[in-house]
Amino acid sequence: MASQAQQSHSIGPTLNSEPDHKPVWMVTDASSASIAGYVAQGEEWQKAKVAAFYFAKLSSVQQNYAIHELEMLAGLETMLCHQDILMKQKDLVKPMSSWMLSHTSTPTTPLELSAHTQNTHC
Repeated sequence: MASQAQQSHSIGPTLNSEPDHKPVWMVTDASSASIAGYVAQGEEWQKAKVAAFYFAKLSSVQQNYAIHELEMLAGLETMLCHQDILMKQKDLVKPMSSWMLSHTSTPTTPLELSAHTQNTHC
């Protein structure tokens, strides 16, 4: 996990969890020196309003991880940091819900995952 001294996170507006709410998105990214992610709500992830943000600098050991491991770490850390707002969402993917249940003591409802390949401007 990323070092506590090198982390930054913030929480903005509360997510709407009413039955007819707009989709909730968790978007993450990684570089050779840091990881980041945010939780947002809106019809499209590109225009959604950010509700929570996470950033962490990587340790010298983590900087040697393969990029797919850094991308996974970014998702993991963002979920752990903002599990309080994510757990309230009833439409998150089932695998994410199961994972969060096994790593937290808080009950949740089933979640749904959605893979997106639109982040191709790297």
